[in-house]
Amino acid sequence: MLIVVLTFLGFFLILADLLFIPGMVLLTIGSGMILYSVYLNFIENGLFWAALQLIACLAVVPKIITISLNRIALKTEMPKEDGYIGIPDMTHLIGKKGKAFSDLRPSGCIELEIEGQKELLDCISEGGFIEKGSFVQVLEQRGPSLVVVKS
Repeated sequence: MLIVVLTFLGFFLILADLLFIPGMVLLTIGSGMILYSVYLNFIENGLFWAALQLIACLAVVPKIITISLNRIALKTEMPKEDGYIGIPDMTHLIGKKGKAFSDLRPSGCIELEIEGQKELLDCISEGGFIEKGSFVQVLEQRGPSLVVVKS
């Protein structure tokens, strides 16, 4: 009976440490209780039952940890279908030509005409320094920035 009580109390302390009182104190005490109950099981019932209890505990403890961590993990999703946009897609600008609005050393701003309006966009120069007022061409999108070369 003591073996069962120690085992369940150890599981409870591990769960309490993961969910309520972090700091690994209760986790250490709970793990010690489980190991002590395995030792008592070995002394009273022999190797087979102690090994069986140890295998069962090694299967249950990770499951307890997984369940408790899933309860506190964030599950918020931000899909595109709901209108969330992480990085705007600017691949349609590849090949367009514009003008360096600031010195690109190697990053800065360029001025591109998009749908009849001039817009300022962040960019990175592929070839190093590009002076303000130089004409540039968009090569690719890298994260939120455009990669440009002097044209």
